[in-house]
Amino acid sequence: MAGTYRALSFDFHKPDPQIYHVRLERMRLEACDVLHVGDDPVEDVVAAQRAGLDTVWINRDRLEWTHDEAPSMAAADLRELTLRLTSR
Repeated sequence: MAGTYRALSFDFHKPDPQIYHVRLERMRLEACDVLHVGDDPVEDVVAAQRAGLDTVWINRDRLEWTHDEAPSMAAADLRELTLRLTSR
């Protein structure tokens, strides 16, 4: 099951991890079953990690990761991510 959800449809706002907990509950999924993909290090990656999700950082500008906990994976764009996920 795949889905795209906008943060604006919640009472919580990124980087509050509660937004991820609410979405997981509504979708009846466990955090361990979800891979969150985002391009903002704090609002996407760190917040999702705090909610227990595995994360992918889309790093289009090839920046250095400056936060304590690294994402599960990083990719320059969605094409690279797709290639890496399908070659496993």
